[in-house]
Amino acid sequence: MTIGIVARGEKAGVALVSSLGAIEHVAEGAVAGFVSLVVFDERNSATFFESQTGGVTGLFGNLYGFIEADTLPREIQEATRAGLISSGPHRPSPLSRFLAWDENGNIVSGHRFPQTPAQDGTPLNQSVLLTLQATGDNSKALQQVLEKNEFADAGIVALDTNNNVYCEDTKRVKRRGDTASVTMCTKNYSFGFSMNSIYPPTLIAELLTVKLSNSLRKASLPKQSHCISIKLDAEILKGAQPKVHINDNLAVMSIVTAETCWFENYCEGALLETGTPILLDGMFVGTILEESYITASNGNICSLSGQNELTLQYTKHQTPIR
Repeated sequence: MTIGIVARGEKAGVALVSSLGAIEHVAEGAVAGFVSLVVFDERNSATFFESQTGGVTGLFGNLYGFIEADTLPREIQEATRAGLISSGPHRPSPLSRFLAWDENGNIVSGHRFPQTPAQDGTPLNQSVLLTLQATGDNSKALQQVLEKNEFADAGIVALDTNNNVYCEDTKRVKRRGDTASVTMCTKNYSFGFSMNSIYPPTLIAELLTVKLSNSLRKASLPKQSHCISIKLDAEILKGAQPKVHINDNLAVMSIVTAETCWFENYCEGALLETGTPILLDGMFVGTILEESYITASNGNICSLSGQNELTLQYTKHQTPIR
């Protein structure tokens, strides 16, 4: 009964909230109830959110039950570190005790009952936080905390100030058979989660991993402010390798494709696929980032996502290559 998630990276708060929101729509079991959420900005200033019912969808969703990133609180949109714990509804207050964090950006979440007292009387999540403060993500030291409390009904997922993620269950929880956990650490982002009593566990864990990693990866990409324009009069040309030719005004002059369907009576699809090279005067200047839904007839473009003209984002290469 619970899921705990920690994440760091650009838009970490948005990634965490939107990813769990997606899970709440499809998972069964201990989900979409209480939520304890803490987010940190780049200055490690913390903001806490909580709700007893409805999960993150109830807390931040629109009238249709969906979470829109651009309507989330500013603190979440700007957060680069975040942690939450969620389960069924109505837990004893204060809900903040289900998480542990400090002013340096260490975050401890978990599943089952991470707030219950350890052998020395300190809440287990606070004991893990103290260990993080003293040793960092020292797996051996953190493991010792859980080994000393092997009969505690708890699992831990933690993020330290060096962006390391630690995820482990006590011996008692490992015997359950309904748990799932994932950690991922890259140069630009990290996340980890652990859960139980949420079904189907393997499928939900895979879906949550994809949602978190995609959201964090996209947010970590360089800010895209480069655009090209395309109109219906752009030529479709036959060629072995796909590419796009633009002019000095960043307007698409021609699109080269190896797919013969575009020269038949009717074709529809992604003529400009993500990653297609863009050339200006024969020099490589970038790649297509944003796709459009194109229809064509006999080599002539008929519509661009239902429009006659579009502006598309592209990834600009730092140095043109001939």
